Amino acid sequence: MDDQTELKSLLDQIADQQLQIALVFEKILGQMEAPQPEGLAKTLEKLLAPLVQSAEEIKTNLGI
Repeated sequence: MDDQTELKSLLDQIADQQLQIALVFEKILGQMEAPQPEGLAKTLEKLLAPLVQSAEEIKTNLGI
């Protein structure tokens, strides 16, 4: 894969992550309006875990 193709791929991954972050915050706002049986910390942890994993994969791909 040449540098330009790799950069486009990484930018696509970042755009996907931005969408995922927006969706997570939308869920958080929805949860804040509803009762919190398991607590906000656990809810945030469950919602953000996939984003953290994806961010780690992007860092690995960039060699950071």
